[in-house]
Amino acid sequence: MNDERAQLRTDGEATGEAKSRILGVIHDRGVAMRPRWHFVLRGVLAALGCAIMFATLLYLASFAVFVLRYTGAWFVPAFGVRGWLVLLLSLPWFLGIMIVLFIVVLEILVRRYSFAYRRPLLLSSAALSALVIFGGVVVGMTSFHGRVSRFASENALPGFENMYHELESWHRDDVHRGVIKKMTEKGFIFREYDGDVLNVVIVPKTNAIDTDLAPDDIVVVFGREGRGIIEADGVRRLSPSDVE
Repeated sequence: MNDERAQLRTDGEATGEAKSRILGVIHDRGVAMRPRWHFVLRGVLAALGCAIMFATLLYLASFAVFVLRYTGAWFVPAFGVRGWLVLLLSLPWFLGIMIVLFIVVLEILVRRYSFAYRRPLLLSSAALSALVIFGGVVVGMTSFHGRVSRFASENALPGFENMYHELESWHRDDVHRGVIKKMTEKGFIFREYDGDVLNVVIVPKTNAIDTDLAPDDIVVVFGREGRGIIEADGVRRLSPSDVE
């Protein structure tokens, strides 16, 4: 019994000495105790920062989808391998670089939480990227950006007005989106959204996904234009939901 008491006394003295050394280091280095609300506030601000960053990522990703749909490049993969190549070449790479940078920053913020730092960096980054791409496609397929564009134009919002008004700068020479004005013997006359009127010729090589075309149909024409004439590689009619 005496031995056990002696051992407990020795352990207590060692613990006390260790505590004293730790408190001494804290005192010497000027480390101050912070209240609980300080850590709660940091957590709230970090969570708010993650939410804002994720919302920004969704906006950028969905805007990229909106640009591709507006120019018509979103629809040309239906015309085969060349269509997929045109889609890749039409991607707004500047937006893509911004999205990657924001994902890196968001990953740094998210990794403060246990559900993220306990997983491999590559896995969590891939999951975050997939979530952003999926969310961007879902939002980009809605009328969200069309409404923002109209609101920005009506209210002259700085930055947003120019961003939505310069969509034509993303246009490719081999993708044309517009409205059929008149059917002809060899094809149709249609007006692009930028006002150009083009004569579209349907040839044997044309991949006409929709053959029962009529005036006032909104279509995407795939092919190079020369002197106001396009020998179409592909023609696809768009539904009202495709042009929101």
